[in-house]
Amino acid sequence: MLQVSFAGALGLLAAVANLIPFVGPVLGLIPMVLVAWNGGAITIGAVVAASFVLQQIEAWVLQPWLVGPYLNLDPFELLMSIIVGAELLGVIGALVAPPVAGIGKILFLHYRHHPQFNPQVNGVAAIAETDWAAPPPSDPTSEKEADT
Repeated sequence: MLQVSFAGALGLLAAVANLIPFVGPVLGLIPMVLVAWNGGAITIGAVVAASFVLQQIEAWVLQPWLVGPYLNLDPFELLMSIIVGAELLGVIGALVAPPVAGIGKILFLHYRHHPQFNPQVNGVAAIAETDWAAPPPSDPTSEKEADT
């Protein structure tokens, strides 16, 4: 389409580079621009624009639809897990962090709603929901005994 040499190999290189958070797309774009240099400024601009558009589609459409529901993570939680994983363990941490964060969220929600670990689930904390201003319900049998 853009008449760039080695387009398939450059696309594969860009896909592998995208595994690196934040800087991966730029690292994948550098070889594409160098190869497109022979085609002139218009070819370079088209390569950069195509890469940018594909990155935006991947970030705003594909990733939330494909990754978010399976990991049960909000976009913010997903981004934070990638950042923390990258800071702690580098590239491997950025790849491993989202599944670990998803597992952690599932375990947290499970134990938060489990009666053994949270007594409020079984109604033990129902006292806090009681309306203290309301009078206690009267027992009709005690009123009859008081009249006799």
